[in-house]
Amino acid sequence: MLNEEEFLKFENVKVCDFEKENLVDISTISIHEQSQNKRFLQYLKQVGNPYCYRCGDVGVKIEFDDTMPYLEPKLIEFLIKKKQG
Repeated sequence: MLNEEEFLKFENVKVCDFEKENLVDISTISIHEQSQNKRFLQYLKQVGNPYCYRCGDVGVKIEFDDTMPYLEPKLIEFLIKKKQG
C-alpha cells in the first residue's frame, strides 16, 4: 500500500509532464476482487498513479478540493459504479 508521501508525490504530478501514450488507459483496467480494500489495491497496481491516467486519447488529472473526502472513498465509489455498469 502507498504511504502518504507517495500519494502526495502522485497528487502533485502535472498531466502535462507526461506523454499521454505513457499513461495507463483507464478503460483497460479490470477489477475482479470482492473486498473494497482488495479492489482498491488492484486498481492502484494497474493504474500506477491514481491521480493521472488516460481515457482513450485524453490525459486526465484528478484533483480534489481540500474540503472534500479523501481519494480512496471516491475511487471506491467510482469502481463500484463502473462494475455495476
